Amino acid sequence: MNNQASSLSACIELWKLTASEALRKIRADEMSVQEYAESLLERIKARDEDVKAWAYLDEKRVIQEARLLDEIPKKNRGPLHGLPIAVKDVIYTKDTKMGTYYCIDMPTQFNSPLYDGHFPETDAASVRILRHAGALIFGKTTTTEFAAIHVGPKTRNPHDLLRTPGGSSSGSGAAVADFQVPMALGTQTGGSLIRPASFNGIHGFKPTWNSVSREGQKIYALMYDTLGWYGRCVGDLVLLADIFGLQDDKDEEHAFQGIVGARFAICKTSIWPMAGPGTQDALARAADLLRSHGAEVHELELPSAFDDVPEWYRIGLHTEGRTSFLPEYRVGKDQIGQVLIEHVENSDNFTRKTQLMASDSLAAMRPVFDCIASQYAAIITPSVPDEAPVGLESTGSHVFCAMWSAKQGLHVPVLNVPGFRGDHGMPIGLSLVAPRYRDRHLLEVGKTVGQIFEAEGGWETKIELGKTTTTEFAAIHVGPKTRNPHDLLRTPGGSSSGSGAAVADFQVPMALGTQTGGSLIRPASFNGIHGFKPTWNSVSREGQKIYALMYDTLGWYGRCVGDLVLLADIFGLQDDKDEEHAFQGIVGARFAICKTSIWPMAGPGTQDALARAADLLRSHGAEVHELELPSAFDDVPEWYRIGLHTEGRTSFLPEYRVGKDQIGQVLIEHVENSDNFTRKTQLMASDSLAAMRPVFDCIASQYAAIITPSVPDEAPNEENLCIVVRNSFLLGPVLDAFVHPEV
Repeated sequence: MNNQASSLSACIELWKLTASEALRKIRADEMSVQEYAESLLERIKARDEDVKAWAYLDEKRVIQEARLLDEIPKKNRGPLHGLPIAVKDVIYTKDTKMGTYYCIDMPTQFNSPLYDGHFPETDAASVRILRHAGALIFGKTTTTEFAAIHVGPKTRNPHDLLRTPGGSSSGSGAAVADFQVPMALGTQTGGSLIRPASFNGIHGFKPTWNSVSREGQKIYALMYDTLGWYGRCVGDLVLLADIFGLQDDKDEEHAFQGIVGARFAICKTSIWPMAGPGTQDALARAADLLRSHGAEVHELELPSAFDDVPEWYRIGLHTEGRTSFLPEYRVGKDQIGQVLIEHVENSDNFTRKTQLMASDSLAAMRPVFDCIASQYAAIITPSVPDEAPVGLESTGSHVFCAMWSAKQGLHVPVLNVPGFRGDHGMPIGLSLVAPRYRDRHLLEVGKTVGQIFEAEGGWETKIELGKTTTTEFAAIHVGPKTRNPHDLLRTPGGSSSGSGAAVADFQVPMALGTQTGGSLIRPASFNGIHGFKPTWNSVSREGQKIYALMYDTLGWYGRCVGDLVLLADIFGLQDDKDEEHAFQGIVGARFAICKTSIWPMAGPGTQDALARAADLLRSHGAEVHELELPSAFDDVPEWYRIGLHTEGRTSFLPEYRVGKDQIGQVLIEHVENSDNFTRKTQLMASDSLAAMRPVFDCIASQYAAIITPSVPDEAPNEENLCIVVRNSFLLGPVLDAFVHPEV
């Protein structure tokens, strides 16, 4: 073979490379980014008519960007330089200018007619991190409608074109399995990432909930949705774990020392009767293989308390779906799926009380499961009922993903490992599960287990190879140029500085704001207007900058409560009917004055205001009581601070990667974990707060409202107007950490 033919052959075969192999070749100058991209495009041309994995792909754009990547000097290249990655079409990708070629057609359309021709002006946080690391964003892969329903897209399983590739990450799973791209991003609310991994015979990783920023992707159920990714080996999955900054606490006691002597648990769960023969055989074969390699394998039966987890999940999915799909329902009810309509219309008549019961129950079970899972190298459980079913109308059942995925609310990491086959020769994978924030541990275990399963499991592939001002990111206390309209030498507060000032100054009747600590309530107080922070996650936060997902809330300002009600109606806020606690007017109503343990920080203005409020209410016939919260609440501010700092590590990693020198020191300290908070500490704080929420609900339900200071005092007069007061006063961390409404 002459050199020209050899070169052509090498180029054609490059599509077979794993991500790790491709990166090594690019770094060693054994191939260019353009050569690799051209090889993948040739593969896609040959297979796309059959597999149909792509929602958007522009060959010219791919080649142009590959050329530009090749021109970057080696010293300036990122760790993923030139690696093609596909992105599920529920994740924002912006239009990008590359040299003289301007890309105007990188849409994000959610497989919905409502978003035809939708071009976001920003990348999702995950995509931004990947671009900064040098990745080549190859195109957008298919999804079910909003990644929310089981009616499949046009995509086919590359191993058998008559079968589904699973969903909702249909195109991502199929494209990686068919060697059209080495890696792809997906999302999971239930089984949307793990199921396609099993059906397509590839590795799929769903990390711990909220360990990777979901900013800039379509939300279904905020408490379950998780970003994950696909690859053809665990080593490839580790590449993105590194880039996304996944870290475990050091835990020498539970460190994986190899397969010999390692303890595994086989967990069938209460829905085992739904398993088909392929999955039953795979789980039995897995246990035999692990034992033959020297591991201990135990049968694990979860406590009966876990039997209710599927129903709690279902309640959460439906009630959170009311929030997530209200925008689409308002804009085009006739253009969205019936399932989404039923969510918004609450067809199951779930009350808020039921929603809170389900949420609180799941929160209580998380540390219980962590304790159980920590006794094993991994828990092994089915990924799917059986091999991929025939037909493209449905993407298959997620029932076996349910217990472990973010969809079920346990928030644990899950890794699908392929290697087994069903009766029709189709791939079947099994899920490895670990405690929360044991992601790196799970990948390490999965690498060893995967080598055994793939070599000896019996499966072989059939594939031929106008905005208002804010502080920086609404996250720090260094204010913008905005001034308080009542006194231009004073701060308007922050971070919703401009929104509060604009409403107070009659420049606009209403404005949206956000709150992580006191970012909405503090400006309302300083500017003398009404500000409302609704219950956490009762209004969708999709498309806004995230600081701390467990605290951030969208709210709004107005100059009277009637104005606030206008948006409450539009955003679909609904209470359960509760005649026992219905407000009957001020006479006889019970109020509580709550100062909390940091009352000594209150200035004379706030002290007088609270005393005057109590006197006024009593003079109008109300009962006013002093409320001292139980001592258990004394730790809430510290738990809140831990959550703020640790969630900030996830939220600001994209900006840190792209421009560390252009972000505030506080944000740098979050990402670098300057306080050295461990994952164990993070979980302790999160679980402790979760346990206190129903306690506070019970206390608050005894009163028409609890009245507490919004700020330490009136807006301060600072020499430097860029300084805003820190945090909402007193109950600020309590209310943000406890997800309660505040006005």
